[in-house]
Amino acid sequence: MKTFIKNLLLISVVVASSNGLAAVVEIVKVTNPHSLVPQHINDTFDRITASYARATNSMVANGEGALVNGQVTKAEVDPGLVLLQKKSIARFEYRYSLPSGEQVTRTYHSYSGESPIAKSLRDDAEAKERFKQWSESEMRNESEVLVTGKISQSDYETVDRYFRASSYAQANDAEIKALRRIEKDINAGVITSGGELDVYVNQIPCQSCMPLFEDQLSQWDLIESARVSYLPQNRSYFGKGLSEESLNQKAAYVYVKENNALSVSKAEESLQSAFTSHRITKTRYQNFKNELNNSANIREEGRIVTGCGY
Repeated sequence: MKTFIKNLLLISVVVASSNGLAAVVEIVKVTNPHSLVPQHINDTFDRITASYARATNSMVANGEGALVNGQVTKAEVDPGLVLLQKKSIARFEYRYSLPSGEQVTRTYHSYSGESPIAKSLRDDAEAKERFKQWSESEMRNESEVLVTGKISQSDYETVDRYFRASSYAQANDAEIKALRRIEKDINAGVITSGGELDVYVNQIPCQSCMPLFEDQLSQWDLIESARVSYLPQNRSYFGKGLSEESLNQKAAYVYVKENNALSVSKAEESLQSAFTSHRITKTRYQNFKNELNNSANIREEGRIVTGCGY
């Protein structure tokens, strides 16, 4: 039996699974201006940016890429920074119990589409794979995962997974990439089933991703519950100065408006601004260059690189 309760703030899905246990999925628009959700999303963006810096420094250390006097250039890293400015960002925190009874949390940092990569390596499949592995090595330990790369069409069509998008065109949204990785880890015994998910995304799950939560995740009997918190989107995102009539010609705007996912006050606008301004700051070349230098210094000192170090 499935019950949907929808209002301005909440979509709650309660489903009785085949083993008699209830799976609960809540999808919530964040409205409290003091919410920590922007901070959680910004932390994930910091980890993604740090992984790009770690991979870039590893590339330099291995003498790869288009270097000038042994150093990376703005032209080499800027395309990756521009790419990061456009991605949807999702943070999945999965809390579960070890056989000993200890409660642990594993965090999945995910973003839409392909991984950022140094410009000169984009057409070299082997170099791209090395760069991706260097990015993943930024993660502290088994408590966090960077969901890198892009699901190929052949893998999407042949690999058996419970979570599927409406078509391959949506298969690389941040949410589905993370859910498929969590599914893979549970099936492989890396993490145990029966846990709880806290999900933070920078905007309402798109039209193709919403069924993942409303239908597929709510009927998945390998977790107990999930709470998805998203930031309201500001009207200016769809075009500054545009009339309501012009905005209504945009399918994305209509979807967000019809699902009550727009900011309706200055306080709500500040939530999205806290994320977008942070992302702009982190992806400025000079700031990224400082991060590269910090990462290189930590690497030379033999210390573990963490987002807190920046």
